Amino acid sequence: MQPLWLCWALWALPLAGPGVALMEEWILDSLLQQLHLSKVPIVDKATVEGLVIPAHVRTQYVALLQRGHGARSRGKRFSQNFRAQGNCDPKAPVTKGTRCCRQEMYIDLQGMKWAENWVLEPPGFLAYECVGTCQQPPESLTFKWPFLGPRQCIASETTSLPMIVSIQEGGRLQPHVVSLPNMRVQTCSCASDGALVPRKLEP
Repeated sequence: MQPLWLCWALWALPLAGPGVALMEEWILDSLLQQLHLSKVPIVDKATVEGLVIPAHVRTQYVALLQRGHGARSRGKRFSQNFRAQGNCDPKAPVTKGTRCCRQEMYIDLQGMKWAENWVLEPPGFLAYECVGTCQQPPESLTFKWPFLGPRQCIASETTSLPMIVSIQEGGRLQPHVVSLPNMRVQTCSCASDGALVPRKLEP
């Protein structure tokens, strides 16, 4: 069994600043897993253009969107001890001296070839990513816990991303709602491989 801190480090890796390309791959893998598919289905454009999203499907989708704004997934059991960081300054470029913050990262689903005619909603979304540096623990703490790695700016809270996709059911194309977990970063924090870090440490 892997240690808790290692499991957390592996989970947080995709959220620590993957860029759009890796995020696209992560979305696709998660979507295929949710739908129990091995590859992207081929959907005819003409068929999708005539597809009407039923009211109950739209209602389910909107409800998941609203729920996502209130329900957050904490990345680790000690996340309540994190000092949450704010959003990055959109006017200032991210440099080596930038303190840990949440930066906007828009994912354009309409621009992804594999999503054409398959993903109906949303056309895109703000995923955000955690960037910047963190103040490191004092030597006394690292001596006491030698297994600790350096503190990194990671996602400590995330929300799911609901989607409406077109799938084949009974020989017909039908809109279907899925929810992909941990797709949108809500809060960025400084953490050291999942270990408890004193709140008095500034980022």
